[in-house]
Amino acid sequence: MALSQKHSGKILVPWYSSHEWKYVYSLIYSETSTDSDKKKALQILQIWKIRMPILFAGLEGTLIILNAMLYDETISTKDQLSSFYALAIMRFLNLCAANSDQQGTFFRIAKERNLPDWLVNIRHDLAHSQKQSSLFMLRKGIEYCFEWLKYEYWELQARKVTDFVVARITKDDIQEKIHLCCKYINCTIFKEKPNSSIMNMLTELHTSKYSSTNEVLQNLLQGDQLLIEKMVEIIVENNYIFDGLTDAVQQIPHLHVVQWEPVLQYLAGHNMLMKIILKFHEICINNEDLLIERISSLWLKEIFASLNANSKQNQHNSINWELGQDKTYVMRFPPPNESLMLQLKKLSEHALQNPHPQFKNYCVGLMTLCGYKQTFTEDINNIVDEYFHTHITLNTPYIPMTIENVKEAIGVDTFDEFNFTVETTLPTPSKKWTKIEDTCDFEGCPIGILPHQNRDYNPTISF
Repeated sequence: MALSQKHSGKILVPWYSSHEWKYVYSLIYSETSTDSDKKKALQILQIWKIRMPILFAGLEGTLIILNAMLYDETISTKDQLSSFYALAIMRFLNLCAANSDQQGTFFRIAKERNLPDWLVNIRHDLAHSQKQSSLFMLRKGIEYCFEWLKYEYWELQARKVTDFVVARITKDDIQEKIHLCCKYINCTIFKEKPNSSIMNMLTELHTSKYSSTNEVLQNLLQGDQLLIEKMVEIIVENNYIFDGLTDAVQQIPHLHVVQWEPVLQYLAGHNMLMKIILKFHEICINNEDLLIERISSLWLKEIFASLNANSKQNQHNSINWELGQDKTYVMRFPPPNESLMLQLKKLSEHALQNPHPQFKNYCVGLMTLCGYKQTFTEDINNIVDEYFHTHITLNTPYIPMTIENVKEAIGVDTFDEFNFTVETTLPTPSKKWTKIEDTCDFEGCPIGILPHQNRDYNPTISF
């Protein structure tokens, strides 16, 4: 039995403070203690049991013996009472043996624990024979265990138990530290010296400027899903992950990827990677800042490239289409699980139904990750690229044109003076086929393809 705890340092306990522990101790063992006091102590012990189902052995033993001592003898027969006491003693001694450092007989363990042989004989008779000790001996056994607990657990612990007060940290405090953590990452990227606020934050988290980003996040967020979700909002909405990136950037710089990789890995490890993916996708669709839109799409390109590189179904496939000739580094993510793949497929369907100019930057990565064939993926990417190249330029937002825009462009107030009659050269439809005499337009066309059909207008044509 771990009566005198061997733990070094700080441990979690079921009592609120050392004052509460000592209060229970006085209720049980003070010279003026009454049955009413002991019942109150028993109720508190039962609350501790709910808080911590596996109690320290000394507390568990006290709960067993105290419950037996306070049992109402008037509601049971002599045999029932004997069985109840015998079971309590057996559970108590089993607890002693289970928490012994070395295995051996009950008699040897009892000797090491300063327990008398006659007490072990009560358990032995109950467990290995049909003989049961008298009610008198059982009562004596309960009383002995009660006194034994006082000297072997409660008095020893009373000299050692102390409080360790943890400062209460509010949600606002943690959010402020998330901001500082993001600034700390960017200080590393731009080789800037962390300010005093950042250094204080690292000290409070028992880390230093030499600690890994993952270690800082572990100590800061401690796996709290709501705080992790809040971190995603802070990272994106405050542009921390976009800092230092300009119009000249064609892909996310290597140093940015390396420094932000632990954050994205932490999100992936807590099933929050999809949160930041959706944030980036939403920015690509709705943001008014074209630079932020493009950088978001490039981050999505990096994430999908890394997921492709780490996914089981693509681990043998080439990913040169995503990484480029001069890039070999990908972020290390676990292979996408079934839930993430389902969400990514929904995202791909939404993106295809609601395309946007920046979609071409991560279209191939997303479609390949979702298992679409390479030819289909390339065709979709070409269609998106051609459509937006035709309608808008990279840095000009698409604005639907109206009749008023046309009037303003040609400098007129009305179209009355213009003749908009359209002359058609199309042949009059007839029920019979018309033979074409001049076939020079069909030179070089495969059978079944018309002269006006080519890949510029129909990307499904393979020639």
